[in-house]
Amino acid sequence: MDLFKNCVFSDFAAPTLPPTAYDFNLPRFHRIRQEFPDQRVADIDGAVDAEFQREAVRRKIKRDDSVALLVGSRGICSIDRVVRRTVYNIQKLGGRPFIVPAMGSHGNGEAQAQKEILEGYGVTEEAMGCPIRSSMETVLAGYTEAGLPAYADKNAAGADVIVPICRVKCHTDFHGPYESGICKMLAIGLGKHKGCSRIHQETIEDFPRVIPSIAQVMLDKLPVGFAIALIENAHEHLYQIRAVCAEEIMDEEPGLLQLSKSLMPRIQFRDADILIVNRIGKDITGAGMDPNITGRKTGIQFEDYTGPRFQRIIVNGLTEASHGNAIGLGLADFTTFSTLQQINFTMTYTNCTASGDPQCSRLPLVMKDEETALRAAIATCTGIDRRKVKVIRIPDTLHLTEIEVSSSLLAECGEMEGVTVLD
Repeated sequence: MDLFKNCVFSDFAAPTLPPTAYDFNLPRFHRIRQEFPDQRVADIDGAVDAEFQREAVRRKIKRDDSVALLVGSRGICSIDRVVRRTVYNIQKLGGRPFIVPAMGSHGNGEAQAQKEILEGYGVTEEAMGCPIRSSMETVLAGYTEAGLPAYADKNAAGADVIVPICRVKCHTDFHGPYESGICKMLAIGLGKHKGCSRIHQETIEDFPRVIPSIAQVMLDKLPVGFAIALIENAHEHLYQIRAVCAEEIMDEEPGLLQLSKSLMPRIQFRDADILIVNRIGKDITGAGMDPNITGRKTGIQFEDYTGPRFQRIIVNGLTEASHGNAIGLGLADFTTFSTLQQINFTMTYTNCTASGDPQCSRLPLVMKDEETALRAAIATCTGIDRRKVKVIRIPDTLHLTEIEVSSSLLAECGEMEGVTVLD
């Protein structure tokens, strides 16, 4: 956190751009609304209760069973309510639940920090009504057919039943039948820092094979009972809560992933020059800002990305819930001095090295403020009319309902369904 405390940043107060960067006026921005369907779970407690009424789920919990609930570090809608109601239903069946932070190397790879991340989401021992057992100690569950070791949290591995509680959605770095969801939590989150680091020694291109193979070892060797799979809509509201029995996970998760992808928000414009992201963070997405929205993945484009091809990306800050983790900042071209001051380098570098992707947290060009960053971005774009630059500003890559666009994009708004100009 204090890596740069003795550095002198007086240069940021002086002009850092050539005179030509001041030869044009900055664009005026207009608020617009992108409409996305908002069907959601109306009664979260009732939806969780309904899943526990299914006999296939109920028979997984026997009286006096110790039940390890795996809870991750993502900012999932109403995660505290889902976990609390899951605890309630397990206790009602006679089980003895406890919570295990299942978040790989997050929180500096430290047990107390991982517990504090959960507490930041309201998942506390007092509120949940059960213990949180946070440890980085692991056991070897087994090996995949390719010889990869599968490590698991020792507390969870010693339970009678394991229940992952996780969101199913597309991954930021790879695509396949299993991306972010149950299998990834079993393979990486449950593996703690040791398991996470080992898996990230494999190439990202191999993840569509590695993730399910490690998860299958966990399903074969550990007492996984069922998973509570959560699907969110484009408004970050819970769309579906589904208990998936262990023997059905490999068959059902791909369908849940496709459902999640169909509900994702998106930037609906065909083309734009510059993207301004007000905040990035691990609570927004594992990559800080979602490449499925920005089109950037460690400096390259997704092959199947269909959104605007931005020449330049500016990041204005980090979310409070990211706790200074600046993963994803390396995918921007420019950022601000205030963003730099928010970075916890220890946390960022721990996560970055464990994930095997040092590029994702490299520092972009640091400007004194957003205005300077925008001038620099416009000045370095090629083949554009600087008087009619197309700029989109979003809160983050998760919240895309109300965004801002430059005047040059207003004409397109009238041609698109579900887009309304607010001012």
